[in-house]
Amino acid sequence: MTGFLSSSTGARSPTARTGILFAFFLLAAVFLTGTIGQWCLNKRYKDSEHVAAKATVRSTLPSATGTFTLLDTSTGSGSSATLGATSLRQHTDHTPNDDKKVGWEFAGPTTYRFQDEGLASAAAVQTVVESKDYWFIGSVNGGIWRTPKPMSQHPHWENVLDGQPVTCSSISAMHVALNYTSGTGHPGMIVYAGCGGSTSSEQGYDWNVVNSGDWGGIMVSKDQGTTWSMVDGFPVNYYVTDIYVVRENDGKPVLLVAAQSHLWDRNKGGIWRSDNYDGTSFQQVSKRPTFSLLPFDPSGNWILATHTHSTNTTVSISRTSRRSFRELPPLPWQTPGTVPFYTCATVISTPGGGRYKIIVGALTRLPGGLSNHTDSQIFVSGIFDPGDYPPRPVPWSTLPQPMRLDQDSMPKDRMALLLDPHDSDFIYVAGNAEALVWRVDITTQVWAPLWDDHTGIPHADCRNFAYDSDLDRLLLVSDGGIFGREAVGYWVSLNGDYSGLEVLTAQYDPQQDRYVAGAQDNCVLVVRGDNSHDEAVGFIEGDGTVTAVDSRANPSRLFGAVQFLGLDTLDNDPDSSVLKDDDDDDDCGGICFLQGDKSIHIPVDKYFPEPSSFPYFVHHFTLNYQDPTLFQFWVNRTGGDDERPSGIYQLHIPYTVQDPDDIGPPTMVMKTPPGSMIMNFVSGGYTAGTPDPNLLVGISNTHVHVRSLIDHSDDGGLVIRPLPVTFAIPLTLDYDKNTGARILGPVTHARTVFLSVLSERDSRVMAVTGWQSIQDNLGEEAVFFTTDAGKSWKNVTGNLREASGVVGKVRPGGILLVDLDRHYALMVGSSNGIMVTFVKASLRDMDDPDTTTSNDVVDPSPPPTWVRLGTYEEFPIVLTANVEYEPTTDRLVAATYGRGIYVLKDAKAKLLDAQRQMDEGRLASSTYGNGPGLSPALK
Repeated sequence: MTGFLSSSTGARSPTARTGILFAFFLLAAVFLTGTIGQWCLNKRYKDSEHVAAKATVRSTLPSATGTFTLLDTSTGSGSSATLGATSLRQHTDHTPNDDKKVGWEFAGPTTYRFQDEGLASAAAVQTVVESKDYWFIGSVNGGIWRTPKPMSQHPHWENVLDGQPVTCSSISAMHVALNYTSGTGHPGMIVYAGCGGSTSSEQGYDWNVVNSGDWGGIMVSKDQGTTWSMVDGFPVNYYVTDIYVVRENDGKPVLLVAAQSHLWDRNKGGIWRSDNYDGTSFQQVSKRPTFSLLPFDPSGNWILATHTHSTNTTVSISRTSRRSFRELPPLPWQTPGTVPFYTCATVISTPGGGRYKIIVGALTRLPGGLSNHTDSQIFVSGIFDPGDYPPRPVPWSTLPQPMRLDQDSMPKDRMALLLDPHDSDFIYVAGNAEALVWRVDITTQVWAPLWDDHTGIPHADCRNFAYDSDLDRLLLVSDGGIFGREAVGYWVSLNGDYSGLEVLTAQYDPQQDRYVAGAQDNCVLVVRGDNSHDEAVGFIEGDGTVTAVDSRANPSRLFGAVQFLGLDTLDNDPDSSVLKDDDDDDDCGGICFLQGDKSIHIPVDKYFPEPSSFPYFVHHFTLNYQDPTLFQFWVNRTGGDDERPSGIYQLHIPYTVQDPDDIGPPTMVMKTPPGSMIMNFVSGGYTAGTPDPNLLVGISNTHVHVRSLIDHSDDGGLVIRPLPVTFAIPLTLDYDKNTGARILGPVTHARTVFLSVLSERDSRVMAVTGWQSIQDNLGEEAVFFTTDAGKSWKNVTGNLREASGVVGKVRPGGILLVDLDRHYALMVGSSNGIMVTFVKASLRDMDDPDTTTSNDVVDPSPPPTWVRLGTYEEFPIVLTANVEYEPTTDRLVAATYGRGIYVLKDAKAKLLDAQRQMDEGRLASSTYGNGPGLSPALK
């Protein structure tokens, strides 16, 4: 994409010094062309003054060119603005308006347990903080939730961002401080929250390209989370990693913000300060990429900053004014060329007080042959005297570890440190995957693990600690939500009715009124469909990915898979050569189907045991439209295997199957050409209204592959046509040269190409979208449509970006076409829910196939108009990963990446109503269903 603009400091245009009228126009221009920052915060409770914890954030905003109009749908009045010269901050008014709702319903789940066992888990939580009356958790893609204090054993969590005038829900940090300017005569509480890429769903090679929602900036609440507003003063597009509020000696507040990177430059960050709680203006006081800010003396005069991605500048300190930071000696990484991530820090007071030891936790990427290998270290400083300023050099030592604390080997991972509030000789440490939680004696260097089968095992991939002083327990947040370790030594789930999961796919089973869902960080789940919102039950353990339903079976069958179709991975720890089972000893393996009360493994691994056969984290499978007993999947064969070359294969799974051994060997459906990496495909359906059970439509990053009644090669095989653009190839894992097993490391966690085929009526009608780059965030975002099986394409992107109201990336995905009788509703998931437009095309019959041969992209005139489908009250701001249409019950099923499953019943009637409103000119670059003042608007 061209025309992206960024600001190195985010400073706004100077206010006119003379002339009230001139000042008014200049301020208006600044507002319309201003920029937005995005933040991630972290907090740790400190006396009664501050609450802080740790986190990760990103901020984003490309500029675009073009003029668009936002209309008040009740009056038809509107205003236009041009995107281009500078970036725009778009606020969204989410005032409730029940009369304008479309009818979306939350379908669940709240939490889940795997096979009804263990601790209840939920969506990943990045940070946990407390105010006077509430505990807050910041969900990585599902907004902010709060529960009253003291936190009960089964807390009721309330989402406090729904319906608020804010622009994001991907929370990467939070901070709570006392507000001495509350005007009430006594200090109030002020809560900050920032958005960014804190999800574990890494999409690219580093920490800057992830599957998150819009990085809309910093939000603030001055009433403990009841109402929220955006903070306008911080520069846009920064990946904010921490926030802290301190008071000067004269009592004035100082708001500090740290950032590790910029959306367009992963190595650009720093520290900023504002002289007021509202953050109306900021000054950058350091340009070093920074991860954490930690006050470490009782007065709060000293601030410790940990800097990331550099071996030269690692830790610095500031005192009193916080207008500059001075470096301490670099931390002693022993391996040259490492890329360190200093993700957390704590401070121990030495006996007698006034002198300290600094403890810093860090992860790193190692160079050389183990390019995906990460290491971890905990560094302990010598005695540090804050009275020495500039600081004197202090020696660093390393704390021996029982294992690597980053078992996932991915650059997006984190670790956590917390000083034991009862004994300053001890710290709590948490890591990733098998590296869970320890209590560590700093003096004796003894690590005591805090998990086992008897006391309970919290969900892995830990993120942050806090301490609940009311109930004297340790709190841990991870990729499974929030957990507490009681004083008696047992772990309990505190997820209560926290209703958030990062769902990649979801389908509805009309026969038994239930859903099957693939949940990132969690597993493949069964969700009841009776609006009970009860706990879901996991039946395949791992990272849930692709799902399907066969409701013709009796009872119906639910299909699901975890990452890589469930094949094994290999930890590349040099001291380990043990294969790791991705499905963690579950009963039916990494891919299976559930029928009645029985889950049956699908033995793809029996016939294709090499992990390289299934290279993608989200590796597609499907059921044939006419015959759902045909389970089909694409296999990559890189070794020149003539017996089973690369292609689409199928397993016949008759309704009589009771055991994996009842499933016969696979047969090849279609060989695919060398180098054609099929990322998604459909099997069976209709072409030009005629049943086409042998239909195949597959997509790679460069071409569409078609075999239909109309489109096929001379020998009945595939015809291959170029896509209008080249999409990104997912990042895959390396393979062990000796065993062929995967080596854990960076990997693309979601699709990069999305395909929808109108196979229920005419397979020639299809649409595509996706990521054009995973190297960085600069890729173009576009949607394309064809009615001739890819002979010609139309760019139907239109006003998608403007209508979605984002300040950064739209992230179009989960594309879906629904037939409305020769008109098509075209939907895409976005960072801001589901967007819809309508395209028209007449069907050609079998006797008159289109003879167009051009592969040019044809731009329609006028460009299509997109609108948001649903109000913010009924469908929250959330990245939406997938949308499916279930024809038996006429419902849309939306898999959101942070808020579970949403459904729209009587879908076609509601889509037709939206189309009528658009045709009548009552909607333009607006949000269908939102009513007056509810569309993403420029304020």
